[in-house]
Amino acid sequence: MSIFAWLDRDPRQSEAISRLIASLKQPEARDELGLGGYRDAFADLFFPGTSTIQTRLRYMLFVPWCCHHAADTTRGDRTKLVAALRDAEALLIECLRHLGPGQGVIGRRKGAALTNMPSSVYWSGLRNWGIRRMDGSATLWPDMVLRERQAQRGTARPEDGSPAVPDLTLWDPRLPEPPEGFLTNNSDFVLTGKERAYLLSRIDAATVADGSGADPQCNLLGIFARHPLPDTCRDLWDHPACAALPSSTRDWIDMARIFSGALHGAVLLYNLLVARQLRNDGVESADESVAKFQKTLADWQDGVDAEDIRRLRENLSDLTVQARALGHGVTDRTVAFVEEWLRIAGRGKPVARNSAAADLVVRREIDLKRNAGTSRFQSEKARRAWGGESGGKLNYRWDTAHRYLQDLVDA
Repeated sequence: MSIFAWLDRDPRQSEAISRLIASLKQPEARDELGLGGYRDAFADLFFPGTSTIQTRLRYMLFVPWCCHHAADTTRGDRTKLVAALRDAEALLIECLRHLGPGQGVIGRRKGAALTNMPSSVYWSGLRNWGIRRMDGSATLWPDMVLRERQAQRGTARPEDGSPAVPDLTLWDPRLPEPPEGFLTNNSDFVLTGKERAYLLSRIDAATVADGSGADPQCNLLGIFARHPLPDTCRDLWDHPACAALPSSTRDWIDMARIFSGALHGAVLLYNLLVARQLRNDGVESADESVAKFQKTLADWQDGVDAEDIRRLRENLSDLTVQARALGHGVTDRTVAFVEEWLRIAGRGKPVARNSAAADLVVRREIDLKRNAGTSRFQSEKARRAWGGESGGKLNYRWDTAHRYLQDLVDA
């Protein structure tokens, strides 16, 4: 039984926990210095409803279609509904498997044995986009179906004897119908015109979370979807549409750009320090890693803009308030770490030879991993498990958003 099962009694808390668990499964969750709260806050502002483990846009339709199929073809208790949904998603995997590797097919290799089916990957995003209308985690879906059926049985038939209009509170009634042969024929990720128009309307209406105070003008996915998609957009702030955005939105984008660049230096220093420690352990290959990160850290140092650092320091309290309003765990210790790193970086002195910078990074990592005993500075076993690089420059789910924008272009 899940330790979070008691939260099923509170749909909103349950969904918040589901988002947290999903975020911990994401590739970007390899967050050695605890910057994930700020990272996810920016990502939620710009691309609400997305996550780095999402792959293709049409899953936003596939998942509710699978839920409809499971509910329409199954009579019985909760257990049967759970099994029916899993069977439907297993069929979906088989219908997409022909697309081959590298196409974003969730579960292509594991098939029906997959642990995290598409519904768990997209569940939170479906709510943010208004496609799913009920609150609560995916584990509550069978209960919602059963309650809906009970309500329908209590609805009187119209005088002409036709069936009562079904209660459509679970899903958006404007959801397009699935194509003929759904779950029986091969499928793909190409959107029809109707599907594209519907998803555009949902993207426009996407919100981060009720009561978060997030500016809807920061929903860049909806804005970028109305513009051509250049091939040269390495980062979201490279998109030419940014130039015409309101000044408040441009300010958020600029803070995201500066934060990503400034804190990347801390991540590079962390990697350099681990590589040096491995060299001290006698690991021969560590020499190459040390040279690599000395070079990348020097390149980073050359690109540091003191004025950008100053602006970020001035706005850090506002960023922290917004991140916390969005439900992301930015602790006082995290704020103190970022403030101190910005203070050091703003001086313009080489951080690779700065003992205060090294001490700050080492203490931060040890503090984060103290309870787990997995600090690479305290455990040789943890150091030996290092893959040669941890973390990277924050891109705030731009890879996922770019793929979605390409799916809209290809429709």
